[in-house]
Amino acid sequence: SDESVSRTHLTVQLDPGRAVVIDRGSTNGTVVHHRDGREQPLRPHEPQEVGEGAVVVLGVTTLHVGRAVGDLEHTVLRR
Repeated sequence: SDESVSRTHLTVQLDPGRAVVIDRGSTNGTVVHHRDGREQPLRPHEPQEVGEGAVVVLGVTTLHVGRAVGDLEHTVLRR
């Protein structure tokens, strides 16, 4: 329900032990806040690996990167 995020704003690729985010050329952009304090605006269409503890901000929505607990689908999609 975030009006500043489009349906195709961001791609999240999850592999064992690795997460990659790709801004798909969104109008409002995406910013990664790394665990070490760095703030990194994503460049459109450039994959960026994000580590545990990172926060991905798109619009007013935040995604917190952490380890999956049990069932990966429910861990990622929980509210």
